Order: sequence, then structure tokens, then C-alpha cells
Amino acid sequence: KESNISSPVPECDFLSATGRSEFVRGLFIVSCTNDEIIGCIDVYGDLVHSGQLFVYTNGQLRKCVIYGRGRWAKTERLGNK
Repeated sequence: KESNISSPVPECDFLSATGRSEFVRGLFIVSCTNDEIIGCIDVYGDLVHSGQLFVYTNGQLRKCVIYGRGRWAKTERLGNK
């Protein structure tokens, strides 16, 4: 039985209808076209690039870290606002 999924990431299959080329998974924004992590997302839904600080829930201050040419990412908790 063949699958109708053309992309290894299920979220990318539904984006053609919206015209977007990225999706959000957890705290990160991922590109479907480049297959890499673009950045982190803050509590307001804004894009935060690697090395920048952002506010997460309950006033938590975090640092967005993307490494491995966009293949891996993490957030470092720095404290409360």
C-alpha cells in the first residue's frame, strides 16, 4: 500500500494550501524547503534567531541556540524576567 505523504515531515504536506514553507514544532521554527531549523519562537509567536534572548512562558528568559548547520537546536534557561 502506497502512502500519500510526499515529505518525511507530515507537517510539510499540509503547508501547500497555506503558502507557508515553515512550521512550528515545540519551541522551534523549521523550514520545509531547506530541512533545517530557522530559529526559536517566543511567547508572542515571533521568530528569534540563534544567539538571541527571548521570553518564554511565565517570564522565563531563554537563549536560542542553533548548531550543526541548522540540524540541532536547544534553548538555555537563563532565569526569570
